[in-house]
Amino acid sequence: MEPKPHMRKVEVSLSDAEDLTLDSLKRMNPGWVRKNGDCPECVTLQHEMADTTRPESAAAALQESDQTDSP
Repeated sequence: MEPKPHMRKVEVSLSDAEDLTLDSLKRMNPGWVRKNGDCPECVTLQHEMADTTRPESAAAALQESDQTDSP
């Protein structure tokens, strides 16, 4: 008998998920973060990612941000 994979249910509020996403974007793009901690570019990207309905679109948005951040 094969062991059943354990599924862990994670309950996160929408607000917490948005905060985690924004924090991740700030860590991934430290050059975008202002001295006061604000990151308008991160917020814009977060909104664009939330507006996408297909995983391919979200991946394209991330790839696009990587290309604009490159020197």
